[in-house]
Amino acid sequence: MAEDRGATRGESSGNGVLRRLNTTAVLEGVRAAGAAGARITELAADNRLTRPTVSQAIDELASAAVVEPLAPSEPSGAGRPATRYVLRRGLLPVLGLDIGPHRVAASIVNVQGESLAHETIEVSPGADPAAVRGQVSTLVDGVLLAARLPADRIGAVVAGSPGVVGPELSRVTIAPSAPGNTDAGLFADLAERFPARLLVENDANLAAIAASVEHPGRTLVVIHWGERLGAGVVIDGALHRGAHRAAGEVGLIPVSSDGVQFDEHGRGPLEHALGAAGIAELARAEASRHPGGALPADRPLTAQQVFAAAAEGDRAAVAAVSAVATKMVERLAPVFLTIDPDVVVLTGGVANAGEFLVDQLRRLLPRFTLVPPELALLVPADRAVLAGALTLAASRAWDELIASVQPGHPWSVSEPGPSRPAR
Repeated sequence: MAEDRGATRGESSGNGVLRRLNTTAVLEGVRAAGAAGARITELAADNRLTRPTVSQAIDELASAAVVEPLAPSEPSGAGRPATRYVLRRGLLPVLGLDIGPHRVAASIVNVQGESLAHETIEVSPGADPAAVRGQVSTLVDGVLLAARLPADRIGAVVAGSPGVVGPELSRVTIAPSAPGNTDAGLFADLAERFPARLLVENDANLAAIAASVEHPGRTLVVIHWGERLGAGVVIDGALHRGAHRAAGEVGLIPVSSDGVQFDEHGRGPLEHALGAAGIAELARAEASRHPGGALPADRPLTAQQVFAAAAEGDRAAVAAVSAVATKMVERLAPVFLTIDPDVVVLTGGVANAGEFLVDQLRRLLPRFTLVPPELALLVPADRAVLAGALTLAASRAWDELIASVQPGHPWSVSEPGPSRPAR
């Protein structure tokens, strides 16, 4: 809570530090008020500031096009309309990217979380790095055009990718399932286009950030489960990346004495067995043992078809989903026992299977854990990575805005993005 020393010493004393603290407190108060807006009297009471101090801060923020008044909605005691202030619509647009092996998605939102544009492009199977770079560039062009924004108006960019992110936080160093993403040119293009504003993060970590918004302050294991299998770990509300930024690579958990091996598609042992393709393969095997059901044994299947059939009671599908759930809990039990999470959260395409899979996992957890964690879905599961990227980007852009507060020298959000490297 801000301390209004200006009330006793006078705002004209020129105490720059205190004025900066007061202006920051007012700005945070306006943001917390959301779409309803905040009145000067409310901001003064909440932050223990005088009305003149708040009015001065609001004037500076409004002249810098950071806040704006809402239309009057109620009279004050003196009979004049009470003005509420909100963050300027469109303030600090940020870009989130989900660069996966099969799909690239991009969204632009403002710092309030309002969507400005969204685009998705399917990645061709086996596409070479140059093709992926071209698709990412096309996608970024599309969302910028849809949002009617030039690149220099984007306050922060966060790109999610499978694999291990290097210490410089600007490229992926290891990504067996998406080898094109380790090409330095992919992220170098983005860094050149958005100088000092790009952060690259593991996709499962971003899904974990999205989940932590739904479960603030708690310890989570967030399983990002689709074609691939990864996890993000949040401990007491803080993302845990590990000593080498490789925490949560549960898809590499061995399932045999062969240890950590990658298949021809770059999948680790557990994600080969329990990724979407592995689930379909297991279901076809069950269908051959239980002919006459809803699942064909001799034609391609998707994981979603398997889960849908299981929900309808198909014998082969139920057996397959039960086997998948059992193997998942058996292999991840050491993780749950080590971390002792409050909640295990499912995200990704497989999580769209819904409550049938969750019920199977929930039934098994007491057999393999000391204190069974809660089990939850993050919906929509297939946009968790993008949601986390946008959350992180908005946080970084907001921190840059707060850091730029200078008494008597309002900042302009209409200028290009941050000029110094993002921390």
